[in-house]
Amino acid sequence: MYKETLRKITSLSLLTILLTSTAAFAMPNALPQAHAATNANLFVSAENSQFQNYFAGPQVIQVIVSDPDINRLDQAYGEPTVTVNGKKLRMAQATDGNWYAYFADSKESQLADHTAPVNAKGLNFGQFCNATAAFTATGVDFSETKGIAVAGSATSSEPTGSASPSATVSATCLATAAPVTEHVVRESKTPNDSAPGLKGGQISTPGAVAAFDAAWPIIQLYDFSGFPTDVTVDYHKAGGDQIVPLHFDRIPTNLISASVDRTAYPVNTQVFVQLNDPQLNIDPTEEDSWTWGANATNSTLYYQAFNRNGGADADGTAAMQNLIGNLTNFMFNHNGQIIINPAAQQVNVLDFQKNGKEPLKCSALTCTSPTRGQTNQVRTASIAINSAPVTLIESGGVSTGTFADWDGGKIANLITSNTQAIRGQSATLRYNDVSTSIVGGFGFASISVTATNNTWASGQKIPVTLTDTDANRNSKITEHLDLFNPAIYNGQTGGIPTMAIGTPFSISATPLDKAVFTSTAATPSTAVSGIHTVGALGANTTTTITQADAINVERLDLVTPIPAAGNTFTLAATGSLIIDPGKKMSDLLKTIHDTESNATGLRFKGFNFINYDLRSLATNTTGTIGTVNVQLVFNTAGTGILDATGFAVSGLKTLSLANVTSLQGLINLNQTSVGVVANGTQVTVDLFHNVPKASSIGLMFTFSGAPTIDNTIKPIV
Repeated sequence: MYKETLRKITSLSLLTILLTSTAAFAMPNALPQAHAATNANLFVSAENSQFQNYFAGPQVIQVIVSDPDINRLDQAYGEPTVTVNGKKLRMAQATDGNWYAYFADSKESQLADHTAPVNAKGLNFGQFCNATAAFTATGVDFSETKGIAVAGSATSSEPTGSASPSATVSATCLATAAPVTEHVVRESKTPNDSAPGLKGGQISTPGAVAAFDAAWPIIQLYDFSGFPTDVTVDYHKAGGDQIVPLHFDRIPTNLISASVDRTAYPVNTQVFVQLNDPQLNIDPTEEDSWTWGANATNSTLYYQAFNRNGGADADGTAAMQNLIGNLTNFMFNHNGQIIINPAAQQVNVLDFQKNGKEPLKCSALTCTSPTRGQTNQVRTASIAINSAPVTLIESGGVSTGTFADWDGGKIANLITSNTQAIRGQSATLRYNDVSTSIVGGFGFASISVTATNNTWASGQKIPVTLTDTDANRNSKITEHLDLFNPAIYNGQTGGIPTMAIGTPFSISATPLDKAVFTSTAATPSTAVSGIHTVGALGANTTTTITQADAINVERLDLVTPIPAAGNTFTLAATGSLIIDPGKKMSDLLKTIHDTESNATGLRFKGFNFINYDLRSLATNTTGTIGTVNVQLVFNTAGTGILDATGFAVSGLKTLSLANVTSLQGLINLNQTSVGVVANGTQVTVDLFHNVPKASSIGLMFTFSGAPTIDNTIKPIV
C-alpha cells in the first residue's frame, strides 16, 4: 500500500514492455511452384532454383500434372504422357482432379529400404516388384521402369540382413491392402476410381481397382546410378512440351548451409538453427523429420524418430535405426551429420529442451526442469544421455529442403544456459564441415521517456521505451515482460522494468517474508489451519533473490509438504494465501494516511491504493481460481502472522480491503467502487481506528474456486 497526492495520477508499479521481432512465415505447399511460364501444368518437387534442381540418394520425386483440360473426375481421359529421360512415367488421377506420379533411383531406394526392418517406419519403401510382377500386382504396365515399390504388401522384399540390393529389381510381389509398409510417401492423394471404365486412377486395367488402390502410392524406379546424371521430366502436352531439368548427384557444398538467428545470445534464450539441404527432403508429400545424436564421440542419425507433430514414430521401437554409417551409400558427402559441442570453451553454453517436435525426457540425473537439461541429463526413449539429441523438421511446407529446430510455438530444441558465465563463451554446431558459433553475450540497455518540451504535466500520458537485447529471449515472437511470467523471472536478474512513486509498503527480504496456503478462509478471532506451506519469499535451493531492483517483486517458491504425484496440490474452496511480511501496523502507517481525520492539518488530501499481482498463480493451474477477496490480517498480540513451522497463528483477525476482484488489481481504498467493500469510507475508518498500531499485520487473499496449483516459481507483487 502507498500514498499519492492529487498532483499526480495513479502511480505505475509495473511497466510492461513489448519486444517485437521479425519471423519468417511460409505457406504450406498445396502444389509446388511452377518456375517457368512454359510449365503452367507441370510441377516437380525437386525443381528448386535455390538448390539448382539437385536431388540425391533415396529422395522420392513427386510429379504433378495439373491441367484443366483433363481434371474432371466423372469423365474418362487418356493418361497424360510424361517421360523421365525418355522413359514413360505412369500418371494416375487423384480425387482432386490432378495427375500424380512418384519416382526414385532404383538402387538408392533399395539401400534405404534395407535399413528399415519395421513396416511403415524409417526409410521403408514398401515391397519391390520388377516390371512383370508390377503389372500383376497393379493392373498397370510399368515396363519402361526398372520396377516399382508398392505401399501395401504382405512381406518386405528387402528385409534387413539380406544381401545388399542391386540396381535391378527382381522380386515378385502381390500388393495387399494391409499392412502398409511404405513410409516415404506418407501423404499421397487418393486415386480417382469414379471415372467411367472402372480403372484405378484412370490407368489400371478394368477390374484391377482394388489391387491398384492397395499398391498406391506407387514409386516408379529408374536407374540413375551412373551419377552425375541429368534427369529430364517432360510433359508431352499438345501445343508444346513442358520440361523440368533435374540433376542427380551429390549436392554441391555451396548449396548447403547452416545458420543461427543471432550473433550473441543472452542467458535463457531460444537458439534457432536452420539447415538448407535438399537431400534431407525424402518425402515430397509431408514434412521430413531428422533426429541427430550430435555428440562428436557418439554421433547418430535417425529418420522420422518423431512425426511432424512431435509424437514418437520410430523412437522407442526396433525401427529406430542409426543411419550415420549409411551416409556414403546414400550419396551424402560432408553433409548429413551434425556435431554440437555445447561447451567449446569448457563452459556449458547450450541446454537441450523439449518442444513440440522432440519430446525429450530426463535421465536418472536431475534436469533443471522436467523438459530441459545438459546433454548428460536429457534423452529420448531410444537415444541415451550424453548424445546431444536435436531434431530438425522441414520448415515452410513440404519439399522445401529447409529444416529448423523449432516448433509451431517458436520453441527451439536448443536454449542457452541460464547462467551469467556464458558471457564471452561459445558452443559450436558443425554441419557440412562448416562450424557455426553460438556465443554468449550481453548488450547495453537504454530507456527513454518522451515528453513534450521535456515536461511531464499532471495527468499526461507519455511513451516510455525500453531497448534491451538481453530481454529479447525469442527472436521469432512478440514477447511481453509480464511480471507473472516465470520465464522472464529466471533466477538471475529478476528485473522487471518499473517506476516506483512514493514510499511503498511492500513485501521484502528484510525480514524474510513468509507465506502459507490455507484450507479455509479466516474469520475474525478464528484460527487458520495451514495445509500446504511455501518457503520464504525470494528463496530457492540454489540462490537467494531479494527485491528485484527494489520494486517489490519476489518469488513464491513452493516447498514441502507438496504431494509427490505431479508436484501439485488442490486448494480447497474458499482457501487462501496468507503473506507475513514481519511488519507492524505502525510500519504501514508510515506509508498510508488517514483521509477521514477531522484533526486540523492531519487530514490527507490524496489517495491510498493497494496494488497486487497474483496472476502467476494461474500459470499451469487447472480448475478455476475464481474471484479474489483481499483482506488485511492482523494479530493484536504482535507475535507475527505465521509461526516458526509456517502455519498461521491462532487468534488472527481480518479487515476486508477489496471484494470479488481479480488476480491483479490497483484499488483505490478511499472511495466506494467495484471491488471495495460496500461503504468505501469504512476501509479507512477500520484501518486507522480499529487496528492497534502494535499488531503484526499481513495480507490474506481468498479464492472462491478450488484450483490445483503446481510447484513452479510464482513471481508476485
